[in-house]
Amino acid sequence: MEGIITNMLFMKFNNMNSKLNEILSIEDKRNINDINKSTIFKCFLGLKIFFLIIFTPEIFTKWFIPFMQNGINGGFLNPWFYHFQALGDQLAFPYGISMYISYLPLTWLGFFTDNLIGSTFFTKFGFALTSLFFDYSTLIAIALIAKKFSNKVILIAYWCSPISIYILYFHGQLDIVPVFFLLSSIFLLEKRLILLSAVLFGLA
Repeated sequence: MEGIITNMLFMKFNNMNSKLNEILSIEDKRNINDINKSTIFKCFLGLKIFFLIIFTPEIFTKWFIPFMQNGINGGFLNPWFYHFQALGDQLAFPYGISMYISYLPLTWLGFFTDNLIGSTFFTKFGFALTSLFFDYSTLIAIALIAKKFSNKVILIAYWCSPISIYILYFHGQLDIVPVFFLLSSIFLLEKRLILLSAVLFGLA
């Protein structure tokens, strides 16, 4: 079962990567490459990885992680039912299915790793790493939309923002996911990909 899920995730990632390459222009790809090579980006990426390893927000341990664990133990489908069946806190995950699916892949990999080695670290790490992924993806989406601003300005204004760092890595909120979907919807609308833009807008 685990092997099938892993293969499905790998195939889905490859399909998404191929589709993304078709959508992005040469200028877009150059812009992303410049951001990835930036010293500011690399320094704060390292800082954020340090934070998600060292700090565990209270709402992770109290709400989010138990909910994801109960959902995975129940076989992924209808995680709310299995969480309530396990007498979990009813306030644990007040989000929709798109949020659950967004956090599921890396959390499941962490959960699987924890079960293999008898640890409790990697489930939390996979969940937190998902927030970092969407944090980075939001940075890229902003850079692709706000082209009149330099990458340095965008990096300082968003990537280095103490507000976003606190919200994501200390307080542990998940609002970065719908923000990414919304910005991606705007970007795709500019590319005149109306249907795909509408889908992402609905997910937001």
